[in-house]
Amino acid sequence: MQSKEILIPGKLMKHFKGMLYQIVSVAIHSETREEYVVYQALYGNYKTYIRPLDMFLSEVDHEKYPEVKQKYRFEVYKPEDNKTVVEVYEKKVEQASNGNKDTTELDTMLEEIHQLHSNKTIDNEQTDNYQALLNFLDARNYQDKLEQLDLMKKKVDSHMVNSMAMSMDLVLATETVEEQLEEIRNCLLTHVRFEDRRLR
Repeated sequence: MQSKEILIPGKLMKHFKGMLYQIVSVAIHSETREEYVVYQALYGNYKTYIRPLDMFLSEVDHEKYPEVKQKYRFEVYKPEDNKTVVEVYEKKVEQASNGNKDTTELDTMLEEIHQLHSNKTIDNEQTDNYQALLNFLDARNYQDKLEQLDLMKKKVDSHMVNSMAMSMDLVLATETVEEQLEEIRNCLLTHVRFEDRRLR
């Protein structure tokens, strides 16, 4: 079993079936004291789930899934493993076309991705934004986050903004995506200035 030290809020995790999730927290059941991982899907309706800690950190059942190369059920996502989030989705689309649909959740995701492709709403600019979001969530300091935010173009959606805010424990007070991006930017600038002063 993996160490629970990897379960840092905001950390991106890749499920062995290819979907990406973000760690929200590790929660403790008030009665049983059992630990649960709270995590959010980075696709579809961005639903939030909980799973017992031991199960979350467990190894893949390779007897049931002999074709899976990933060792653990969830592993830390590294951007260099996949060039973009869209590539993960496209791989799933390809698997679906080969008849490998094995869960309702995957079917739903694939249907949404097929729709996006047919509407030509995923373009290079949007792909760049997805990659910038991944880099933002994985950034080690506020200056790096600020740089990734500046790389994002105009096609940032509310789900992306909410993911950024959640990773910073920031409650957004504004309503439009543009205002929320500015709010995140101002928060990052404040953190950067504070860090600079502290290092002097």
